[in-house]
Amino acid sequence: MRVFISYRTNAEPDRSICDHLSRELGAKGHQIFVDRHIPVGARWAEAIERGIEEADYLVLLLSEESSQSELVLGEVVKARQVAAQRNGFPKILPVRLAYRGQLPYPLGGYVDCLQHLFWSGDSDTAVVAEQLLCAVEGQGEPTPSQRWASEPAAECPGAGRPSAYAQLQAYVGNQASSGGHPRL
Repeated sequence: MRVFISYRTNAEPDRSICDHLSRELGAKGHQIFVDRHIPVGARWAEAIERGIEEADYLVLLLSEESSQSELVLGEVVKARQVAAQRNGFPKILPVRLAYRGQLPYPLGGYVDCLQHLFWSGDSDTAVVAEQLLCAVEGQGEPTPSQRWASEPAAECPGAGRPSAYAQLQAYVGNQASSGGHPRL
């Protein structure tokens, strides 16, 4: 499977969890897209779009910092656009990183309704990786001996608001076409 990991690049624990998940999923033969692996000189926005378009899953690492990132939001928006055209793929797999706060609009509207995993510290890293492997490999729920770290999905309060979605698409598109860089 092809897995795109969306995270806040220069924040912790985002980066270290991304690194761990990249190693674990990659060791099982999955193709991993992480923005740090974009070759020097490549057009990063195009590489990210292509990575999302080719992905089967988008692992969304949500920390307090990443939830404020316009780039992370743009990746979620792109994944939703692609999924609307590709039978629901890439599927978004949200992981909350020691953050239980309310997600800002429209990000919360997009992902609050999805079942997510919760990472509260280093002791959860292996469990979260194993549960993501189960999801990516289509194995369903982990065995009874595994600790279930998922949080219940909330209602989707922001779903069905195409005007905000259209505005966000326009904003992200304008930023990319003007050579501007959304807030990292």
